[in-house]
Amino acid sequence: MKIHDVAQRSPEWHALRLGKPTASEFHKIITPKTGKLSAQARKFACRLVAERLLNEPLDLLDGIEAIERGKAMEPDAVAQYEFAEEIETQPVGFVTTDDGLVGASPDRLIVGASAGLEIKCPLLPTHIGYRLDGPGDDYRPQVQGQLWVAEFEWLDFYSYHPQMEPVRLRTQRDDAYIKLIEQALRDFNDMLHDMYERVRPAFFAGLPSNAFDVVPMLPPVPQHAERALRIAGVGDGVKIGHLAFVRSQGCVVRTKARTECRGPIEAHHVRTAANSGIGMKPPDDAAVGLCMRHHRALHGVGRRTFETTYGVDLTEEARSLARISQSDTFIGL
Repeated sequence: MKIHDVAQRSPEWHALRLGKPTASEFHKIITPKTGKLSAQARKFACRLVAERLLNEPLDLLDGIEAIERGKAMEPDAVAQYEFAEEIETQPVGFVTTDDGLVGASPDRLIVGASAGLEIKCPLLPTHIGYRLDGPGDDYRPQVQGQLWVAEFEWLDFYSYHPQMEPVRLRTQRDDAYIKLIEQALRDFNDMLHDMYERVRPAFFAGLPSNAFDVVPMLPPVPQHAERALRIAGVGDGVKIGHLAFVRSQGCVVRTKARTECRGPIEAHHVRTAANSGIGMKPPDDAAVGLCMRHHRALHGVGRRTFETTYGVDLTEEARSLARISQSDTFIGL
């Protein structure tokens, strides 16, 4: 077992999960009752192959509202669980098997025990369903998968709703079932590797040689404007528009590893209350630069989730770029 110290749902967490089978999706790989490969395993493998080829997650749109609700309510759920059970917990990032081929993301670790906590903060109808019927058959591969990957002895499922008593279900290791999971995941990873190797040549053969080139990123300060414009392909002394300057400054997600950026830099117009409305387009001085990968992610998950995930304020970034380009005599607007 390996524990990776990253914040869940951060770019680093997404990168670690990329193209890997994880416990939360074991029900797409394993038949819950038998523990063997399911009929839909190959279809799910196609998605993981696509993630490996594109080097980006394909599940950014899955359950966004539920994720936001869970993030907002999880601190209250943890506090209630710790008080009621007289148990101390701590956060955990991403856990993998020793070979790194399979992963899991328990919500919390139980301090002083080889155990974990899975927190749910559902809407009331779902919470009622958990109380009456439990989490369902699909949960068995997930929970036993977490017990396997994280080497837990037990795991608590805890459903929290502020208007109703919580639901706590404790699951112990089922070693016989875990052996079935291990074999099923070995078979799945063999199939996944074979599928990837078969389609990889066709994928890369269809790309231009510079498809994923990274545009150099420079600090957005006035003294770098002329050099940045040269890199962007603009001749000396040419007065250009603000959007070219924005693109020359690189992707605003510049606090992360450079290898995270993919594709050319594109100008994204940031909407605010002042520049939004029917038939209105934000002005060019409300633009920021985003690489193709992060531009797609922004439109996929929405602005609030994007800004939280990457730690950027798009409005402030746009204002900063506007101030810089306007203060630099090299730029003509």
